Amino acid sequence: MKIEHAPIPALRPSEYTATLIQTLQARADNVRGADVLEIGSGSGVVLAALGAMGARSLIGVDIEEAAVEIGRALMHELGFDSRAEFHRGDMWVPVSGRKFGVIAANLPHFPMEPASVGGRLATWSAGGPDGRRLLDAFGGLEGAVERGTDRERAAEIFELIVPFADYGFNASHACAYAYIASSSCRDAFHHR
Repeated sequence: MKIEHAPIPALRPSEYTATLIQTLQARADNVRGADVLEIGSGSGVVLAALGAMGARSLIGVDIEEAAVEIGRALMHELGFDSRAEFHRGDMWVPVSGRKFGVIAANLPHFPMEPASVGGRLATWSAGGPDGRRLLDAFGGLEGAVERGTDRERAAEIFELIVPFADYGFNASHACAYAYIASSSCRDAFHHR
């Protein structure tokens, strides 16, 4: 399938996007037939993957107008536009009160203030001084309950998230850097 629009470099998917898609694909049974939401939908590729897995509806929210436009264009080109919608806004605010079977988010988590990095928009990386600016906005367990998640189910989810947070961020960076290092060595060897 040929994609007709030119990608916006500032919205190009990252290694984290690929990891998120792989994680969702490993749980494709949860996606089939589900109404899905992606907070910080960026280029729309995660929603495209969810659409290919059989999600019933694809809803993207992003603070950047360019992301909303490119996401809509991608959904149209892939034939998902009849079940896709995009909203410009902050986090879950544009879809407040709606329920989703799957919620995906690859939010800015770098400990830094807003700044353009590598040609990307400043909102791509700005996680605040400790990297938790957007993560803390979810409000933890109490925030999930306030937004309508059953307390017992929210506790189950947080029991999975909290231990992972102790090593997951560092492990994902180590994997990404190992991949970059091995690719650089291969390229240096074959393209001297």
